[in-house]
Amino acid sequence: MSQPQRIPKAPRDADTGLLVSLPLHGGVNDCRPAVLEVDATGVNPARDRFGVEGKAVFFAGRHTAVSFRDHPLLHPRVLTIALWMSIAEDAEDQLARTPLVDRMNPFVADGYRLHAGPMGISGAVATRLGAVENAEHLIQLAPGRWYHLAMTFDTHAIRFYLDGSPLSSHPVAVAGTIIYGEMPTRLGIGSRVTGVTSHHIGRISDLALYDGALTPTEIRSLVR
Repeated sequence: MSQPQRIPKAPRDADTGLLVSLPLHGGVNDCRPAVLEVDATGVNPARDRFGVEGKAVFFAGRHTAVSFRDHPLLHPRVLTIALWMSIAEDAEDQLARTPLVDRMNPFVADGYRLHAGPMGISGAVATRLGAVENAEHLIQLAPGRWYHLAMTFDTHAIRFYLDGSPLSSHPVAVAGTIIYGEMPTRLGIGSRVTGVTSHHIGRISDLALYDGALTPTEIRSLVR
């Protein structure tokens, strides 16, 4: 099995630890920082949570693909993922949890992911190559409604937040930072790019990846 790759420390916003901002305001051209390479097909502008047209993206299942080429900025050792999302009312599979953010290579079992569906939220991090720490929270998410979701990992636990409020905390069996193997792996937004593909059907906007586990107060400040 390959050894963990030595990743240079990722540059970060001095105040918030913000690594990546992807507002998805009708497309992917607003990604920051610009050094990241984003590929997108089938991107459909959509109304955001305020009803403003062109301020979100509709993901039409397998017909939409958004992904980042692997980069050290996408390799936080501890993290926060935050975004606004909704599930389409006519989604093909009303039970499946589909990818929102997925940078996990199933062949090596490294990285992290955040999935959600009408019946709950799930997430995972790898603290050892080949060993994935999984967490899930069962909750009903109504199709068509906007939600703010966040997942944090601080070396000891995965935590989920919904609309700024804590949902649950899941201690990991092996504490440590997130590891990454030598195999480059694309980060999929609304889809799993590596391995068996899976796709979100619904809208996403204002996605952010942070270097560090934000506090409950900091996460509440994102919900506005």
